[in-house]
Amino acid sequence: MANDTQNALHALDSRMSDLETEMDDVAALSAAFSALTPNARASGNTQISLGLGNYGSVNALAMGVYHYVNDNVLINAGASTTFDHGKTAARAGITFGF
Repeated sequence: MANDTQNALHALDSRMSDLETEMDDVAALSAAFSALTPNARASGNTQISLGLGNYGSVNALAMGVYHYVNDNVLINAGASTTFDHGKTAARAGITFGF
């Protein structure tokens, strides 16, 4: 019985470590996404943005594309990936002005 308890605690410790790694990945991906910003002063309708993020020991890179359809509509898409664990996230959005 003591061996079963010890094995269960070891398994729980391993799962907690995996969860901590996943949370570091998500935080780095989010930090990279937050660096993507369209440039309101740019003269063209399409822009590309790059961002870097870090959390703990995890680094991530994000790339986004922004396109002004007209003066009132902006569409955008982006992707972010971690260098260390190969995790990837993606996003897309549309903004309406009025």
